[in-house]
Amino acid sequence: IATRQRAAPTGAFPVWDLEIRRGTPYRMCRVISAKGKIGVYGTVYVTYNLTCNADRIGGFIAVQGRGAVDKDTVAAGAFRGIWTREGLTVKIRQMVEISDGIQNIHIIDIDMLKDTFIIKAYSLK
Repeated sequence: IATRQRAAPTGAFPVWDLEIRRGTPYRMCRVISAKGKIGVYGTVYVTYNLTCNADRIGGFIAVQGRGAVDKDTVAAGAFRGIWTREGLTVKIRQMVEISDGIQNIHIIDIDMLKDTFIIKAYSLK
């Protein structure tokens, strides 16, 4: 999986481009799994569980993630938020809490044609 760091907007953490590993439909809506290297968290694995609203172009999202910080430390994260689809772009807005005490807001845009997503992280704590 290829990832690359991009310049961050003012007041934000770095912006990361990740490639989607798998997108699987399930009875509620869709599961998306991704992997990439993200800063101090090393190799990060995340699973996004999307539930759909009635028109199926938005809904809620629940995410779990793990990152291998070093040989003795694994960071865990839980994220909750909402998603919408605008054309071929899925937009996710989520609150993030990581086991090291970090709290962020993530703004994510998934390009369904390129199978990539861009994460912009803003620190809360």
